[in-house]
Amino acid sequence: MIMDRHIIGLVVAAVMAGLVILGFVAYVRGQPIGTNTTLAIRPTSSVAVLGTTCTAAQRGQMYMVTDQAAAPVALAVVAGAGAVTVGVTCNGANWIIE
Repeated sequence: MIMDRHIIGLVVAAVMAGLVILGFVAYVRGQPIGTNTTLAIRPTSSVAVLGTTCTAAQRGQMYMVTDQAAAPVALAVVAGAGAVTVGVTCNGANWIIE
C-alpha cells in the first residue's frame, strides 16, 4: 500500500502522543479505482496497409502488425510478407518494431 507522507506523519505523531489509533483511511494518488476500465487495444494491420504512412504527423502511433517477415528484432524497421505478429511504433520516419 502506498501512503502519502503526511498521513504517515500524522499516524506517527498520534502514536508518539499516546493516542489510540482505531483506524485511518489511506489513499493512493492517481486515478480512482474503476474509472478507466476500458482496455487500450492497438489497431491491427498488415505492413502493406501501413505502408509508408509513418511521417512526423503520425509519430508515436502504435499498431500490431500481423505479417512481420522474420523473428522480431527490437528497434528494427518492420518488413512484411511473413506470419509473425509484432507491435510497431512510428518514429516519424519508419515503423519500428518494439
